[in-house]
Amino acid sequence: MPTITIVLQDLPKGRGVTVLTDAGAPCVGQPRSPADSLAMDLLRTCKAQASSVQYGSASATLAGELAQARALAN
Repeated sequence: MPTITIVLQDLPKGRGVTVLTDAGAPCVGQPRSPADSLAMDLLRTCKAQASSVQYGSASATLAGELAQARALAN
């Protein structure tokens, strides 16, 4: 089952938030799974409120895995 990672990062000195995701950019008419649809809804909100949204970012997967490992270690 595919996983979609969305990472929210504060920018230095309160300059906003950047969003990284390993999901591809939205494409009208493309079939989506329920998880894809929910992710696109969340990313649409992020796009409206965040300083930047980066789609297709392989580093989002790594950042998500690192955050999960830190949480499990605590």
